[in-house]
Amino acid sequence: QLQKLLDSANVSMKAGYFILLMLTLAFAGFVLPFRSGNFLLMICCALFLGSLPLLSILHLRKKRIKAFERQFPDALDMMRNAIRAGYALNRALQLVGTEAPDPTGMEFRKASEEINLGMPFNDALYNLSNRINSLDLDLFVTAILIQRESGGNLNELLQKLSHTIRERFRIAGQIRTLTAQGRMTQLILGLLPIVAFGFIFIINPDFIMVLIRTKLGNILLGIAIVMQIIGNLTIRKILKIKLR
Repeated sequence: QLQKLLDSANVSMKAGYFILLMLTLAFAGFVLPFRSGNFLLMICCALFLGSLPLLSILHLRKKRIKAFERQFPDALDMMRNAIRAGYALNRALQLVGTEAPDPTGMEFRKASEEINLGMPFNDALYNLSNRINSLDLDLFVTAILIQRESGGNLNELLQKLSHTIRERFRIAGQIRTLTAQGRMTQLILGLLPIVAFGFIFIINPDFIMVLIRTKLGNILLGIAIVMQIIGNLTIRKILKIKLR
């Protein structure tokens, strides 16, 4: 699963090296505050630094999938025009891989190369769907496989798929507009405790250091952090509307 995640983010690194990088950063985070003698601080630093590579990969993967989804309707139109001009479906996939910008072009190019190397067409499409975790691409793969089994007008199928995906983008834009106030509330409520903590630390450091130096302060600080995370996740869950 980790290797699949790295491939989806287009990161040329083996899963073993990636795990070694995370462990190295976690160890460095554990050692750096060692002189403070605060075990909770050491654990927090280790978790923070150790999770940075994974968070970076998740961010790259999400950004790449969004770029793919933006380009995908144009890729379908390109494929539809190629089929209308007399190209076979395999050749249309190859054309998209050559002409479309990355990451769409790169992923279709990989699928076309797999087919040329002898992989069954269905397996190549399944691999494409696994590399890009996108509902739009899953819809495309399912529709193409059904069409190959039962027949039908492929040109009309691609046209309807392109229209459906663009409509989903339009509705998603409306949802983001309607939930803008809620997302701003989440941002303010998430940053307010951090800003207040820093402000009080500047004005009266001794008042804040009680939370860091005493055991009871560590417990209260940990409870506050956990409750803050739960609150942000709750707001995010409320605002997250999936289009199916």
